[in-house]
Amino acid sequence: MGKNLGSRRPTVDKEALTTFVLHALEEAEGNRIPAAVERTPGLGGRIIFDDALVGIGAAGDPWLLSLQNNKEAGLSMAPPDFWLPGAKTVIAVFLRFTKQIRGSNVGGDWPSDPWLHGRIEGQHFVNELTMGLGDLL
Repeated sequence: MGKNLGSRRPTVDKEALTTFVLHALEEAEGNRIPAAVERTPGLGGRIIFDDALVGIGAAGDPWLLSLQNNKEAGLSMAPPDFWLPGAKTVIAVFLRFTKQIRGSNVGGDWPSDPWLHGRIEGQHFVNELTMGLGDLL
């Protein structure tokens, strides 16, 4: 933290969070399939995620809490207080696989190689992005 900020951190709004996420999608090497682990020749260097949705809401919002056991959406999740007692805000980030990755996994008995890369290397990128967002906040 900067010397002049004391214990108070600057406010980060949705626009700043969205800009951070979109910049990471464009620039981070982690959002590309590493050539060293490509399962199919030619997949190395391809982008994994191409867009993001970022949402911010109150941790106690009744709508958010109604999603805890939403059978229609197939959701089962713990409330924000479970993860962080006293939570005030929830930040949600949804990353969309590229059309190539989504389209590669249509049909067949097994996941496609691009989909597997999206799932494995994509999760590594999500972890990096989450840490970066934590640092930003």
